Amino acid sequence: YGQIDRIDMAIKDGQAYLRVIDYKSTPLELKLSDVWHGLSLQLLAYLAVVKNNAHKFTRLPVQSAGALYFGIHKPFERLDNPPGAEVSKKPPKLDGLLLADADVLELMGGSDLVRAALKKDGSFTQLSRVAEPAETEALFAYLGEKLTSLATDIQSGRIEAAPYKKTDGSRACTYCPYMPVCRFDVTMAGNGYRYLESLSHRQVLEKVCSRYEEGDEHL
Repeated sequence: YGQIDRIDMAIKDGQAYLRVIDYKSTPLELKLSDVWHGLSLQLLAYLAVVKNNAHKFTRLPVQSAGALYFGIHKPFERLDNPPGAEVSKKPPKLDGLLLADADVLELMGGSDLVRAALKKDGSFTQLSRVAEPAETEALFAYLGEKLTSLATDIQSGRIEAAPYKKTDGSRACTYCPYMPVCRFDVTMAGNGYRYLESLSHRQVLEKVCSRYEEGDEHL
């Protein structure tokens, strides 16, 4: 089972903003492409659960402000003794998904603390990992479908070895401790990878919004 490490709430102009933080020993990046393929569902599931239970936190209107990873490990630095002024004192940045709202960015401490930034015209930069409210709700809808589909497969007894392989060459088997048990081998008949399409942040948001708007309930 999973446990949410931290839930934060901020209130501004009569609106409650909720975010979840998942502490990690090393920095971790949330890739919506992995969410789409069902490889990284936990963090956004945490946020969806918090949003659905928001009445336990506040009676105000609620908005999902973000779901973030916080890598608490800081790499060692070679320093003089005593350390000089060049020592980095910047905190590690939180990585994940944020609401595309300048007020939310400010409430979270700005671009020094989260991986998002504003351009001079007030819009978010291309590298900012943000989503509009409707896009976030579409992600939640897709997330629910994906979790239901995976649970159904498990309960129906689907246990065949079907590891994934991405276009960059990374694969599920690289660090898998169960290789001697499943004995997956691409040189043997019937063994093959599930090749996953690489999708950008924006492509995933467009896909889930298209599904949500069309009311498609099938994966």
